[in-house]
Amino acid sequence: FATWDPKAPSLLDYLGDITWHMDLFLDRRAGGTEVLPGVQRRVLNCNWKIPSDNSAGDNYHFPVTHGSFTAVTGRSSSSTAFNSDPNRVVIHTGNGHCVNGFYIGPNRNPMASARANGPVGSKMRDYHEEHWAELKQRLGAARANQAAMNIGNIFPSTSWIGSPQIRLRHPRGPENFEMWSYGL
Repeated sequence: FATWDPKAPSLLDYLGDITWHMDLFLDRRAGGTEVLPGVQRRVLNCNWKIPSDNSAGDNYHFPVTHGSFTAVTGRSSSSTAFNSDPNRVVIHTGNGHCVNGFYIGPNRNPMASARANGPVGSKMRDYHEEHWAELKQRLGAARANQAAMNIGNIFPSTSWIGSPQIRLRHPRGPENFEMWSYGL
């Protein structure tokens, strides 16, 4: 994050309340978060603001984009269940920042174990289970009950998804942008 504007707020002031949610994603463990080597880059032919909307609580792309998975495979998509859960809300924290799918249910987030399909999903579930007590001690029960890491947007061009990945969007013009995805 950088700006040439000498009158711009500090980074922490600009981020504001989104840091509470970022900690759940980036400060889960005492040793911090490790970025995996390499970056996945791809050019997308749409305005860079569209994925910003997708990460910031639009929810209009869920039934179309993720719904097509169900239609083609005949299997339920975790994002379809995610979108229809009444215990999930969108939280706007100011300055265009947002968390999509924040869990407000009375117990632990069921998405922490819902991504248990296949070898990668079961490893993620096992990881969440193995480190849940540490997460609860570090960040408190409210955030520990989130467990799965939601989808977040830091305006204008950074987002995270619970797979877990950080995504940076680099506009290349009005009709396309390059997305860089980093695995955590």
